[in-house]
Amino acid sequence: MKISLIIWATALFSNLISLLIAPQVYVRVLKFCFPFLLETYAATTVFAGAVSVYLYFSRRENPHSYFTYVMKNFLTYVLPVFFSARAYFVLKTESVLLRTDLLLLTKLERTLMSSLFLILHHFPAGTFQMLDFIYERVWFFSHVLVPLICLSRNRKTVELFYSATSILYVVCGLLHLALPVLSPFYVFEKGFSFLPESLSTLSFHNQSWSCQLAIKKGVLDSSCIFQSIRAFPSFHVAYAYLVYLIAKNSTRSRIIHALCLLYFVLIAAGSVMLGYHFFSDGLVAVLVVVLWNRLLFRKKS
Repeated sequence: MKISLIIWATALFSNLISLLIAPQVYVRVLKFCFPFLLETYAATTVFAGAVSVYLYFSRRENPHSYFTYVMKNFLTYVLPVFFSARAYFVLKTESVLLRTDLLLLTKLERTLMSSLFLILHHFPAGTFQMLDFIYERVWFFSHVLVPLICLSRNRKTVELFYSATSILYVVCGLLHLALPVLSPFYVFEKGFSFLPESLSTLSFHNQSWSCQLAIKKGVLDSSCIFQSIRAFPSFHVAYAYLVYLIAKNSTRSRIIHALCLLYFVLIAAGSVMLGYHFFSDGLVAVLVVVLWNRLLFRKKS
């Protein structure tokens, strides 16, 4: 089966499931989520378009055929990822409405988290400020890769990136629903007292908690669908690992490999140290990417 069919099937499946499970949330999230995602994708797509125009005139191959190739990739791969992302936010929001919190991971990792707190209290404030910037700002801007990857002539890179991203949205959304685990910040709030008050992370945590209360009361606005209440698994960590994997598979540059590996390590560290995720959240997320990569290309070979 073509990878493009898998990606579109994943997008349709995720939207159908989210519509059946949470019809009211689906309609309301559509109202707020669609414009946000459209604006985000539009901004990155404009950038990708500028790059493609440059390559259109600079490549030795037929510019028309290359431009057609890019547009085909955009319609085939980028658009279904957009719809999968929408379904992910629906399922994540519905998991908050369930009014249940699974404490299994909390109990399993309580000792580990408590030991970590003792160590992190001795870290300088600059460490958390740096992680805050990477986790919030750099990770957001790394999504420029979503339209940019469709410029690549490396078919393996294109297929892995878009198929893995779609699968991650579906898996993370369904697991948020099936295993509604609270982020550690809300479980061990006093344990994170070492975080500097100036961090945007703290503002986001507080806003997310207010969003949870609002969602449970039936109030749903544009800010509530992007809350960080649900932790298992970590889409942040999975996406960062995917970026590293793409770099490793598509270029021989050791500098790029090192930078992408550092990016992944910092995102993984920030997810725990800033109170967004448990260790297991990132571990399971990376495992999904690893298994999908092996399944995808072992089957093709």
